[in-house]
Amino acid sequence: MDAGREHLQLPPSFRPGEVQVQVLHPHWQVAIEDTSPMNTCVRRAAHRFIGGFPAGELFRMDMEDGAYMLALFEAYGGTKWVGPASVLYVRRPGNGLDRRMPQFTSAPGAVPLIEQDAVFGDARFDLIDAALAGLRDRLAEYQAVEELLAEDPLAGPGLALHAQRAAAFGHAYPAAR
Repeated sequence: MDAGREHLQLPPSFRPGEVQVQVLHPHWQVAIEDTSPMNTCVRRAAHRFIGGFPAGELFRMDMEDGAYMLALFEAYGGTKWVGPASVLYVRRPGNGLDRRMPQFTSAPGAVPLIEQDAVFGDARFDLIDAALAGLRDRLAEYQAVEELLAEDPLAGPGLALHAQRAAAFGHAYPAAR
């Protein structure tokens, strides 16, 4: 932790465990935990399979993390934080957390959406819905195992089929011996 003090611009008096954390509304606490990949470890093949982080101007400004976690949930049943909190999100003036803090500390609907969400929210969710529909199609294709079960996985045609699927879905199968 000491090596990161200058990078994070922490005060010299900083002591882990003594950070003043603003309490979030319970609804938003769960929503943030379920959509924030802050320190989630994802295998490269899984990252590629879900299409990675969304691109485009609408996601450059915000919500790329939520869209990413929705794709992880769709493909893999999601993730859930376990154990004690281990990430400190640094709140700086104007960053996403700072802009949304009035919303995150209030009950849903009690505070108007920030302008960015009011203007671009529907368009972002339309893009997310389209990406999830494409991912569902990819999952259906990936889970079609009938042809795999019909072939001997160690014989020529079975090995070729596994290699073809590995290339199509970005997964590496162990080399046959």
